[in-house]
Amino acid sequence: MSIEDINSPIKFINPPIELKEKEGKRKTSGKNILLLLTAIFIFFLILEISLRLFSYPVYGFQKGTFVSDEILGYKLSPNYSGLQSIYERTVKINTNSKGMRDFREYDYNNTKGIPRILILGDSYSFGNGVNLNESYAEYLRKEFGSNAEIINLAVPGYSINHEYLSFLEEGKKYNPDIILVAFSPNDWGIHQLVTEGSKITVDKTKSAVANKDGFLVQYEGGSIVRNIHLFLLWNCRAYGFLYTKSRAIFSKIVSNYWKKQEGTPLYFSDINSEQYKEAYAGYSSLIEKMKNSTNATIILFAGPFSIYYVPPESVKKEYNIDYELNPAETKESVKKIANDLHISFIDVDISEMDIYLPVDGHLNSEGNKLVADKLYSELSRFL
Repeated sequence: MSIEDINSPIKFINPPIELKEKEGKRKTSGKNILLLLTAIFIFFLILEISLRLFSYPVYGFQKGTFVSDEILGYKLSPNYSGLQSIYERTVKINTNSKGMRDFREYDYNNTKGIPRILILGDSYSFGNGVNLNESYAEYLRKEFGSNAEIINLAVPGYSINHEYLSFLEEGKKYNPDIILVAFSPNDWGIHQLVTEGSKITVDKTKSAVANKDGFLVQYEGGSIVRNIHLFLLWNCRAYGFLYTKSRAIFSKIVSNYWKKQEGTPLYFSDINSEQYKEAYAGYSSLIEKMKNSTNATIILFAGPFSIYYVPPESVKKEYNIDYELNPAETKESVKKIANDLHISFIDVDISEMDIYLPVDGHLNSEGNKLVADKLYSELSRFL
């Protein structure tokens, strides 16, 4: 018998032993993964129960904040009382019987006989992330005192489309003396109204609507990832808590993700592009229509936004732009629209960087106060 013949049985005995060892390692690895997943689940469960016991709020706007509207897609719920929770800051949200963020009620008829200033705007004018007494609308009320009445129709997420229809549907009824239209950079987009039956409405395929629970959702559903994210924010306190704590860390990652998904924002688009021209024409046409539908003095107002003060080269590098860029170009365009339509324009230019809420980007209390001071001195000239 050769050496090879003697050794050959060993070759057949070894493989099963090795297989058993590998299988044992796989089982151990599987058990470890199962234990890890179980530990994570228990951690989330305990955190969820604890947060609910201590009434930790849902991230963002709470259930019932908004209500569906056939003209505007959505609006603030009337007589609502709740909270908004963003980036470790929770503020109270209350609305009056008309769905304004205000505890006062206003008659359609001006029984007080004092000038009325109507504000049309989005989350910046609404006072996103600050309490009512820290919003620029409330600071304005204090500064004017009994010399003017401030009626704020601003709603988070509204565009110039919503603001125009909101004025026609509700704002005109108050017979305002001044209409302050607050411009935001994200107003620079597709401005399209559609006809549904006998009514003109916002194009809901490019806007948002309120679902049955009073949350805002994209009309077309949005991406699967975003829908899962929103579902967890609305239904899981633990997820909202961890999202809040980690948002500052992961904000750049999330921001970069959306940049890849959506590309260059329209407010940074080339002024010679068809997109920019379309946005310009759309904004201009709606302001002109508003002007032709009222005897009130219309004033366009551009407040401070951090993107206006970003170095152009930084923006060009970030979005791989090869054309000349002015980050505040949209503001300059709105100013030109105002001049062409013979409408007054107020530019609140505040270059300080400590007037914004962390990560969120909306104005903090100090920023709102500075805006109100500037507006008060300018608006006083018209009263």
